[in-house]
Amino acid sequence: MTSATSSMTTAPTTTTGIRHSEPEEFARTDEVAFQTLYRSRSVNSVADTAHFMQCSTDTIYELVARKEIETFRAGKRILILTRPLLRSLGED
Repeated sequence: MTSATSSMTTAPTTTTGIRHSEPEEFARTDEVAFQTLYRSRSVNSVADTAHFMQCSTDTIYELVARKEIETFRAGKRILILTRPLLRSLGED
């Protein structure tokens, strides 16, 4: 139990061995990585698109229903086409 307690008080270490003093720094790094990964994919899930656009999945489903977001369907799964979405947001 002492090892679990001591690991919780230690700041997270990156692959470079640098310790983050604040969890927010680590979270910002993860968010930048997510944004880069999102943009690099040709399609993304509804959940990832909602996270990217900082809205709810319900909002994404509404935009899909109104055909304001281009989609690709794989069976029942709805995938969002990344390039058209980025173009509509003025990012591409």
